[in-house]
Amino acid sequence: METNTATIANPFEAILNELAEIRADIRKIKPYEAPVIIADDLTKEQALRFFQENGLPMKSGQFYFLTSTGQLPSRRIGKR
Repeated sequence: METNTATIANPFEAILNELAEIRADIRKIKPYEAPVIIADDLTKEQALRFFQENGLPMKSGQFYFLTSTGQLPSRRIGKR
């Protein structure tokens, strides 16, 4: 806000105006959208790409650790 407080007759009016501008900016923010539910048969590379695209960068080692401890659901198909 670039107004001089000496020239403002009512400082509360300036505060209310600034608050109205902030509220208008908040309304413009895009709400969070949950990621689309994905298929159960993703490969490791597809899962890592999915995490990357949704803001959760993960390396292979972390992926293997989370699946082995049960923190990330997974299932084995065949020998892989």
